[in-house]
Amino acid sequence: MRSNFAGWRPTLYGRTLVGSTIGIVGAGNLGRAVARMLRGFAPELLYFDPEPLSAADEALLDIRRADLSDLLERSDAVVVCAPLSAETVHLLDRNRLESIRPGALLVNVGRGSVVDESAVIELLRAGQLGGFAADVFEFEDLSRPDRPAAISAELLAMQDRTLFTPHWICRGRDSSQN
Repeated sequence: MRSNFAGWRPTLYGRTLVGSTIGIVGAGNLGRAVARMLRGFAPELLYFDPEPLSAADEALLDIRRADLSDLLERSDAVVVCAPLSAETVHLLDRNRLESIRPGALLVNVGRGSVVDESAVIELLRAGQLGGFAADVFEFEDLSRPDRPAAISAELLAMQDRTLFTPHWICRGRDSSQN
């Protein structure tokens, strides 16, 4: 029987993390957990947070503090782990996202409204962003009366450049509490 299978490339091959630069926006518990998981892949790790980590934590995580513009310009992937506050709503707006390294990946696992999803659409369309992954979305941020009603249909249609997963919060060991 003859197979039409042409091989894995390029559909299922991605980039390597080894030797890449990963920027983490928000160095709270989530940001530090992401840094710990990434360490095994030997990337250069940068972080942006108004509150610096201790020198001991920076050494333990092998991570260096950077200002946000430097982090965006240097990172091959940016992982958003920041909480939502008045200061972080659309922290990654169109102007900041335009400064991201061309082709870089943007991953939002913090809070939806930290990233301006309309700007993400424009930059994905223009080819500035290499891809966008998220498990949090602007429409979920109930504290924002001006939040979108849903995830943009255009963003959902960009399946070749996006990955969306459901956000699940573990409140304890007993899964019935979730």
